[in-house]
Amino acid sequence: SGVQEFLEKKESPGELRTFINTFLGEPWVEQGEKPRIETLLSRERDYHIGTLPDNAEPLFVTIGADVQIDRIECEVVAWGRHMESWSINYYVIPGDTEDLDSEAWQGLSEVIQGEHAGMGVYLAGVDAGYRTDVVYQFADSFEKIVQPVMGYDELEKGARYIKPTEVKGAMSYRIDINTDLLKQTVYRYLNKTKYEDG
Repeated sequence: SGVQEFLEKKESPGELRTFINTFLGEPWVEQGEKPRIETLLSRERDYHIGTLPDNAEPLFVTIGADVQIDRIECEVVAWGRHMESWSINYYVIPGDTEDLDSEAWQGLSEVIQGEHAGMGVYLAGVDAGYRTDVVYQFADSFEKIVQPVMGYDELEKGARYIKPTEVKGAMSYRIDINTDLLKQTVYRYLNKTKYEDG
């Protein structure tokens, strides 16, 4: 019955999300205090794509990439102290993501190897939830800069936000991320005004 299934799944956020989406046919609502639009708008800065605000003090640049059937989407972000960040650019790179030689993967490679606001990329995370084997092959084609990433609702005991996981047959470790905990943390930071530290 639906009640029994709910009772079995209510302790696991991932299983509960699936139950609510599929059995009840309702959208999942993330827990935690969502940021107010006024707070987000107070952080708005006026700067152009590919640049940083004049007063930015970036320490390093990362890329987060999501693989779809016909494209790869990625964001280039500069990071400063106290988790301050600036979006430098967002790319939509079309191509067949099943083929490692396609324009999609070649384009992502160029973005990773390029300079962004005068800085090289420190780390690139590529979501391995789709085209998993191709993502592992792509990551293995780089020394250390590219890591496959997989989101999970819960990680093993002792792992709080992330957990490096060895992947059989791949040189790269996959970085498993506790997405629910990370979203709650991001919401908490986004609810602070731009003048608060921490």
